[in-house]
Order: sequence, then structure tokens, then C-alpha cells
Amino acid sequence: MINPDGVRHQIHGNVIQSTSRALMEEVSFDRSGAVASREWGGYPIITFPDLPKIDVLMLPRQDQPPLGVGESASVPSAAAIANAIFDATGVRFRELPFTPERILRGLRGEQAAAPESLPAPAAIAAPSPGIWNPFAKRRGALATIAALCTAVVGIGAAVLPWGAITPIARPNASVYSAATIARGQQLAALGDCMVCHTAAGGAVNAGGRPLETPFGTIHSTNITPDVETGIGTWSYPAFEARDARGHPS
Repeated sequence: MINPDGVRHQIHGNVIQSTSRALMEEVSFDRSGAVASREWGGYPIITFPDLPKIDVLMLPRQDQPPLGVGESASVPSAAAIANAIFDATGVRFRELPFTPERILRGLRGEQAAAPESLPAPAAIAAPSPGIWNPFAKRRGALATIAALCTAVVGIGAAVLPWGAITPIARPNASVYSAATIARGQQLAALGDCMVCHTAAGGAVNAGGRPLETPFGTIHSTNITPDVETGIGTWSYPAFEARDARGHPS
């Protein structure tokens, strides 16, 4: 170990920052999805009087090549604190930060207040036929690529021994805070799934858009939260399998 003090200081910083994130820090959003906390004076963060005692145990390994300390010590903090709270109270908390108010509500068996519905995203007007759209070709190319990928997935589904997706009960939206839902809405907007999963004149993400491919015309699927026709009863592992590994829906 070339610089033990440097290693110790780096781990101290990791633990302090991650403890602050797990117990106090939270970004608030307004109803439009914009960040409401815009200055550090109103942002909750741990202060010196609240710092825990940190005991760093270092294991010299002279047979290993020297590497930077990095921030790996910050990774397990939230899980360790959540497990400690569960061990002490028997109540499992899954949403950060673990504030005193949130802990008390959980101990009293109170359900989190249902988050207010966020406004629907504004519809994107179709460009006028007389106006040049520099993204039209790009979106067409993306749709073609998506269609080819879907066709390949379909062929693989026909020959690979994958099982059907087991439905689950639809999660209660009141479990998640308005801030968490707002971040999910932003992520969905960045993914721009509606480009391929919305038919002309149809409901957003309800599928049915025809996509021409070398294998014929295919239609995009319904990815709305509808429990009957969409993915409202999919578990996260099922969604991950479908999205990341091409599991057939």
C-alpha cells in the first residue's frame, strides 16, 4: 500500500457521502418534472456534528499491483443501513432517504401518501409537409433498426426454449414517491419508446404501429401499464428479460 493515509481518507469520504445520501439527501421536483431545489442552502446534507465514527480496516496485499482507491466503499452503504434498520425494527424500507419521518410512518404501519398524478407529456405535433424535418430520416432509420431487431428476436423465440412470463399483481403506485415517479417519467421520455410503439392516431405506447422489414410487416407491441393488453402485470425480472435479453412477450 503506497499511501495508507490517502486510502483511509478516501474511504472516509466514501462512507460520509453515501451515508448522507442514504439518510438525508433528496432532490425535490415540481409538478412539471423540473428540479425544485435550486440552491445548496435548502438541500439536506449531513453536517460535521452528525458524522458517524468510521473505523477503516486496511489489508496490505503486497502481491497485488497498485490501483486507485476509487469509490467502491460507497456502494454498500445504503444496503447496510437498510439492513440495520430492518434488523432493529423488523420493517423493510426500500426507498431512500431513510428520514425520521419515513421511518416513523413505517413503524406505525401508515401507508405513504399517494403521489399526485403528474401532467401528461405534451403531444408532439407532426411537422408540416412543407417544412423540412432533419430528424425524419433518422427516425425512419431507427424504426428500421428496431424492426430488424424485433424480427431477429422473433426468430430466436421460435427456436429457443424460453418459458412464458409469469404475471404478478400490479404494484401499488402509493409505494413510490412523486419524485421517484417523476424520475421514471423522465427516463421513459429519454428512451423515446413511443416512436415505435405508437400507431398513427393511436394511444401512446399502445402498439400497433406497422413496421416494414425484409421479413414482412410486423406490428409494435403494447407497452402501456394496462393489465390486460400491456405490461401492467410484468415483474421487473420479466421486463429485464424481455428488454435486455430478447425474451418473447
